[in-house]
Amino acid sequence: MLRCAKILSFLVILLFGAGSFAYAKKADFQYWSSESIGWNISKKWKLSLSEEHYFRNDAEDFYYQHTEIGATYSGLVKWMDVGLNFRHVRSKGNSGWKREEQPSFNAYLKFKLKDYSIS
Repeated sequence: MLRCAKILSFLVILLFGAGSFAYAKKADFQYWSSESIGWNISKKWKLSLSEEHYFRNDAEDFYYQHTEIGATYSGLVKWMDVGLNFRHVRSKGNSGWKREEQPSFNAYLKFKLKDYSIS
């Protein structure tokens, strides 16, 4: 039990302590929105769709957007899910809008620690 408490304390310090190094050089209000939805299409397959939008310069300048669709399979092994995603990105730079397509293969490790599911 003591070891679990030490690990949990370390993770909390790591997560919250790392944020103290981030700071803004000037006051600039930004708005970032993120939406996602998922569907279980069978016991082992899941589809997901997510979107993100970023605004900067006091939330007046729209400069980034991505849409991602993916499929996740959970029947390979008990402790890991695998997924194949495709992300369409639009970002505004100095020379105008840039478009990217980003396919990705993901592995999600998962396990139980006492009464908690961790992935």
